[in-house]
Amino acid sequence: MTAGSPPPTLNPETLAARLAYYAAELPHREAFVDRDTRLSWVELDRDSGALADAFVAEGLTSRDVVLLQLPNGTMALRLRFALARAGMLGAFVPLQWRAAEIAAACDRARPAAVVVPRSSTGPDLLAAYAAFRTRFPGFKVFSVGPIDPRADAQIEQMLEHSPARGRDVPQGFAPDETSWLLTSSGSTGLPKVIAWQEAAQLRT
Repeated sequence: MTAGSPPPTLNPETLAARLAYYAAELPHREAFVDRDTRLSWVELDRDSGALADAFVAEGLTSRDVVLLQLPNGTMALRLRFALARAGMLGAFVPLQWRAAEIAAACDRARPAAVVVPRSSTGPDLLAAYAAFRTRFPGFKVFSVGPIDPRADAQIEQMLEHSPARGRDVPQGFAPDETSWLLTSSGSTGLPKVIAWQEAAQLRT
């Protein structure tokens, strides 16, 4: 694409299809940036495909709910697209939520897994989610950052060792399907979980 030319037509109607489109049309164009990482479209396509495969290898299945209690950044974005490609419903959970809010959100969303940061500062979210292993059979906890034996797996290692880097998992969402869950405390202080359709996310 030359300077001054119009952007490519956005024909895809799902997040996974739109990502594939940009990765093909603008592979090395900068897609997202955070404090530590610059991510091109082709890198985002590769990494989200690898993580989608890794989640399936860990036993998660299409339409499972996965909570992401992470700071904003390129890792959260990789995971967001990985879930869309694997057909898993994601939900960002505010970092400031503690045990009571987490428990209420889990009761409503019935998650199969959560991804949390492992940090030497701030609350111990790995400990906060430990109780859910007994309440939700098969519940998995994944960590971002330093390796912690309490986590089922570390996301960075899953990304590095995924057996099929960049291969798409074919269980994505149709435009009219719910593919994301919005969480909010609202005015009551009690967590709410709201369904969000795939196509609606592309219009916001």
